[in-house]
Amino acid sequence: MRLEPVAPFTTEIARLSVSIQAAHSHVNKLQEELERLNTCKKELIECKNAFEQNDSLCRKPELGSKTWHGNLADGFNAIRKKKVQSNYRELLNHQLHHALEQVKNRIQTVQMDIDLTLYSISSQQLQLSELKEQQRKECRL
Repeated sequence: MRLEPVAPFTTEIARLSVSIQAAHSHVNKLQEELERLNTCKKELIECKNAFEQNDSLCRKPELGSKTWHGNLADGFNAIRKKKVQSNYRELLNHQLHHALEQVKNRIQTVQMDIDLTLYSISSQQLQLSELKEQQRKECRL
């Protein structure tokens, strides 16, 4: 009786099957993360566009002879320009840009991880098919 070779095949087949299932689970989690990241990227872009469109609002209302004028108005305008407008532009040009770049980099990393895992699954599925074929051949003998 030639039952001895079947056991090693069965063990390896079981191991590969579990590994493939775990890899599929990992891909599913990564795809969910990728979806969340793409949503976040879209929202950040919308936020950045809104900030760009509303840049002039931090200089309103404009002060003139019909509203508020004089030394106090000039001082207020100076503060508004130095503090409010510069902080607004810092947020727009640096902080939002930096957050968007981090999200884009993470999207690339997750996509590469998905691609590598899918390649690994493909390779393991090929190994599994070959082992099953070898097992069938051994059983025929």
